[in-house]
Amino acid sequence: MKKIAIILSILVLITNSYGQTTDTARNTNVISTQKEYFLGKMKVLLKQQQSNGIDFYCKAKIIVTENEIIIDSICFSPYPVGGDYGISNAVVLENHLIFTKHGDYDGRTIIINHAGKIFDIIGGENYIDTESNLLFSLYESDLNGFAIFDLKSDSILWTEDKIPDIYEYPMSIHKIENKYFIIRENVVTGAKSIWEFDMEMKKIMESDFGKETINARNKLQILLKDDVINCICKE
Repeated sequence: MKKIAIILSILVLITNSYGQTTDTARNTNVISTQKEYFLGKMKVLLKQQQSNGIDFYCKAKIIVTENEIIIDSICFSPYPVGGDYGISNAVVLENHLIFTKHGDYDGRTIIINHAGKIFDIIGGENYIDTESNLLFSLYESDLNGFAIFDLKSDSILWTEDKIPDIYEYPMSIHKIENKYFIIRENVVTGAKSIWEFDMEMKKIMESDFGKETINARNKLQILLKDDVINCICKE
């Protein structure tokens, strides 16, 4: 089976611009940055404005165009809570750009395909199965959800904002013999548990696999995001 190519960098960088405006009367300061990518015939523009919270903290927008015609777009105004805030640089998967949005205790994974269509799913932390071309996106929030996206068919296979009666946060995704598992950690006790994805029934159930079986050797590759985002496009 052909494996999907993973490149932890941009596909094509056109510009990376920076600007700053200050309104001393209102004590506001705005830093504007933007970055452009090419994906086939599509131009993808990431624009971010960081401010000090008097008017806003962050305005972030992704615009997809072809021959100067807007194909799709999405925007966020995240608050700086829950860690980083704003939109990361893109990670390139074959024929896709993958961004992550942070802040608001509402992590998102933004997927743009070769036709310029934007998919917005819960997430923020992503793992890729290079054999099946499945993207597992863990929800950065006070909840414990996840989403699974099929990069071959450009479709959301499964999404759960919150798994009922499971009060643990997801830690990592693993694969053994075409079965998928997730390690979860209780934030109070630190105890870890192993759960299995039933892809057909769309259920997640606790597994009797031991930690000696579910380990770093079968962990799916994580798509790394920028160290710190804070509503500024990184070089």
